[in-house]
Amino acid sequence: MAPHDDPCRSSGGANLPPSPPPPSSQPDGPAVHLLDLPDDVLVLVAARLWAPGGGGGAKFVAACHRTRRLGLAALRTLTIRWCPARCHWPEQSTPGPDKSDRPLHPHPPALDARLPSLIAFLAVATRVRVLTIVDSPALPRSDSNGDASPRPPCSRGDDEREEVWRAVGAALGGHPLDEVKGDGAVASVLVGRKAVGGARLRVLHLTGVGHRAVPTMAVALRGVASTVVRLTLHALPDTPDLLAGLFRSAGRLPALTHLFLTVERRSRPVAVFGGDEAAAIASACPGLTNVEMQCSPLTGWGASWAVARDALPQLTSFRFAFLRRGNKPRAADFAALLARRQMVKVRLCPSRDSATPIVAALQSVDRLPKVLHMGMPMEVDDAVQLLENSTATADIKSLSLKLRGYPNLLLQGAARLPCLHTLWLRCVNRGGDVPAVPDAAHWAVPPTLRSLLLEMRHQVTPADAATADLALVRWVVASVGASRVAHLTDVRLCVRIPPGPELQAALGPLVAALANQLRTVILGVKSISDDGMGKRQRMEAALSAALPRAKVQVKPSHSF
Repeated sequence: MAPHDDPCRSSGGANLPPSPPPPSSQPDGPAVHLLDLPDDVLVLVAARLWAPGGGGGAKFVAACHRTRRLGLAALRTLTIRWCPARCHWPEQSTPGPDKSDRPLHPHPPALDARLPSLIAFLAVATRVRVLTIVDSPALPRSDSNGDASPRPPCSRGDDEREEVWRAVGAALGGHPLDEVKGDGAVASVLVGRKAVGGARLRVLHLTGVGHRAVPTMAVALRGVASTVVRLTLHALPDTPDLLAGLFRSAGRLPALTHLFLTVERRSRPVAVFGGDEAAAIASACPGLTNVEMQCSPLTGWGASWAVARDALPQLTSFRFAFLRRGNKPRAADFAALLARRQMVKVRLCPSRDSATPIVAALQSVDRLPKVLHMGMPMEVDDAVQLLENSTATADIKSLSLKLRGYPNLLLQGAARLPCLHTLWLRCVNRGGDVPAVPDAAHWAVPPTLRSLLLEMRHQVTPADAATADLALVRWVVASVGASRVAHLTDVRLCVRIPPGPELQAALGPLVAALANQLRTVILGVKSISDDGMGKRQRMEAALSAALPRAKVQVKPSHSF
């Protein structure tokens, strides 16, 4: 290369230091190959490959006998399926014209045919901690003529499958399992494991539990009763006494602290959770500290968990979510559960009646929960009464309420919440008079508040809804802007105000005060026909420019 072609030479002719010599192609020391690493390092490599995002350890295991032994020893999570093809009976007994020319692939062998090789595999993969069982028997189907579809090659009878799954459990007897999850076949696996002395288990997830699985499931629960601490149960409502029978047959589960119960709702109305089921759970699981439920309950279950009956004395966290097509629970049941019970976390779905008894139950103890989410509508006066005691509210960190009316009276009258981190208020105006928003009195914004959500809905939209909502936004924003201790990072507002300069100007003090702090800003605005999308996009762009660190969204209020 000529000197004037040298890319490292400046045009001015200045002398530059010579370029360093190219690195030697030969390493200084001997080359180190994968198999030169010690066993403990290879186990770490294999564990990283098996971890999510690691690419899988199949090729590592297939490299040689040593990597197979160490790779399987590093395997922590395993899924065993009855049918590798995950097949179901076809909708039609014969393929359609568009499928007839496709090549037919042989059906993979079912678990009974793979059982010897699986047992040999489990003898090497001895450190599996998390096991998932997928039985999923193919259900019979009929074609349009009513003729039954042919059975897939993997189809077996219930008794035959249960025997195979017990053999799988026996092969897992010496494995240090911590967590097992899956459908009804899990019970057979645990029974087989218990038969060879393997019992220790801490987490159990059970799905699709129906009346036929209750006897085997009860035996399985008795086998792990002394160690299981978390139980997730997804029950099928095929018999009224399913849950009561299961927990009474299982005996006592003294180590259980977390129960997650879901009862699927079917088309036929079969009630499977009421006072009898609640009493059976309280008797079998006296050490529960955390209960989460999703079901359509009968009336009276709350009394079975009342403090007056010495039920669930250690319970501190409770969450209840109802099924959309199911019956809402009654406030009296929530009140019976919460009365005279010191809670840490309470999350309640909407109830069929007023929240007044729940408010009274929460006030029956000295301190309100640190996390309090109430999905049922509350009168503003009830909410003010709930939060007026500064001693009772001193520990609240997360508060979510649904109010009947504007929230300014609650924000102005409620006691200062010194530990509040998250405040979500969903408000519904029922068409009455809009309360006057005070201009002089500001809301005392808690210094610990990081997330604020205000949502205004109108059952009957008054003519001045936009004006009233705009006044509320200005008052809240002015309070935040005037506060010297506000450190909000997440703000979400949903109001009946069209996008445009008026709303953007109302948000000015908030933008000026928290421009470098906000990370999320979501606005729900009134839908308009006059270039509504364009105005939302322009407003979103303007706010994004003013808030460089925040993710900004401006969307219609109906999609908020």
